[in-house]
Amino acid sequence: MSYFQINSNDSVALSLQMSGSRFTIRGEKFPFFFPLTIFRNVSPEIEGLNTVFEFTHATTGAQIRKPIELGSFLFNNSEASSEIRVYELLMLSTVDFINDGIISGSAGIEMGSLILNSGKSYQFESTQNQKVNKYLKALGNNRTPIEWRSRLSGVRTDVQMTSGTCINMDFVEFRDIRAIGNGMYNAASNNTDIAISNEGWIFPEVTDEVEEDGFFGPDILVCDDAELILQLFDENEISSIIWSTGSNEVSINVTKNTTIGAFVTFANNCTIQDTVSVTFDEAFWIDLGVDTILCEGEILTLDLNLANAKYLWQDGSVSEVYELFNQGSYYVDVAVSKCKVTDTINVEVQSQIEACIGESIVLDALIEGQPNYNWSTEEITSSIEVFDNGIYDVSVELEACVAMDTVETIFYQLPDIGALDDQSICDGESISVGIQSIPKHEYLWFKG
Repeated sequence: MSYFQINSNDSVALSLQMSGSRFTIRGEKFPFFFPLTIFRNVSPEIEGLNTVFEFTHATTGAQIRKPIELGSFLFNNSEASSEIRVYELLMLSTVDFINDGIISGSAGIEMGSLILNSGKSYQFESTQNQKVNKYLKALGNNRTPIEWRSRLSGVRTDVQMTSGTCINMDFVEFRDIRAIGNGMYNAASNNTDIAISNEGWIFPEVTDEVEEDGFFGPDILVCDDAELILQLFDENEISSIIWSTGSNEVSINVTKNTTIGAFVTFANNCTIQDTVSVTFDEAFWIDLGVDTILCEGEILTLDLNLANAKYLWQDGSVSEVYELFNQGSYYVDVAVSKCKVTDTINVEVQSQIEACIGESIVLDALIEGQPNYNWSTEEITSSIEVFDNGIYDVSVELEACVAMDTVETIFYQLPDIGALDDQSICDGESISVGIQSIPKHEYLWFKG
């Protein structure tokens, strides 16, 4: 249909059930005549939930003069300019502007979803409140950003959102847009606060830095690949490309140190060019070894010893030699030139209990409750008594939980220090008394 108008008077009873229907409206909008119009004097109930209105003309729109809840407004002509003029509250599940769009009038729209499209311009009525409950999508790009502003410069329009509103925006130029709702809303890194005129949004800080890299970005260092594939844009985005090698393909393979350039033409006849240097560096690897179990007091030394390398361990140390003796996960970043590799080793420290031969050691795993104990000696008591060197494991099961532990016992032979003979000396004299030195032993002398 070309036009759809709903009107009545007090003498005519009108009942209209539209729920679940889809209407394609092809008519043109004139200054005071809209393809879809719902007049204020419509007296009966209008059921319009889940109704879809699709507008296809290059200049189209809807005029709503009665409070009403409908389904979706889809403006599907990408070259068009559309307007929704609202005089009473309009509730919609979705508003999707593929074209330029205007929301005007003395009232606002409450929407489930609002979708604004790349390269288009949108104007919302100043001082009015447009509410988005579920999803706000406005995705431009660096060549075709979205312009979003109030209809009256210097007078803000309000966009209200809830705590559950999902916001997905990029490359949007804001002017006089005030976000209201629960706190501040993140406008993302590529969005622009035009003339610092917006409120309720968190914009990235503006710096005076000049971006020196072109569309290639900074020079490229290849560390461990035998081949690099350069692809600047999707083939649907560009009209033509000429590489410095003479190739016209969208992507190009680079296998050696070189400087390569490209001249790109887009469908709108915009042209850009850039060059980039590609350097292949020699690959290298590091190996901290397999995960390790240490005994208490044992030290593991890691020595990487790579020429011209820089090291950064997990604790901030920068030496090529690293000693570890505690349980944990250890990693190191190693950089040679601009290439970097990382490796990790996990270390478990096994506890030890020491005694002398002839003594015994009691290993006790007692916990509260009524657990089941299983020792590596096949004993099932909470504690066991051991007399020999060995590694002992125990698992303790309580209801659905199981805990395990391991301990090493070491029994030392008592040292034979020999006998000291009694000796007599005169007053003022001294003698030296000693015993055989035994490695890793401490000595404590007593005077009787």
